[in-house]
Amino acid sequence: MPTYSYHCESCGKTFNVVQSLAEHIKEKPPCPKCGGKSVAWVPGPVQVITGKKT
Repeated sequence: MPTYSYHCESCGKTFNVVQSLAEHIKEKPPCPKCGGKSVAWVPGPVQVITGKKT
């Protein structure tokens, strides 16, 4: 499962959450520090793994 980073706009804490893609699209998690609902997703690096060998 992917790990997504979020930033709380209320307290400034950045935190990671393990979510499925469906959960990530559906709703944002509350901040674990202050419980705030005003969080923004922080895009991170993308790693693509394929089955082909070059």
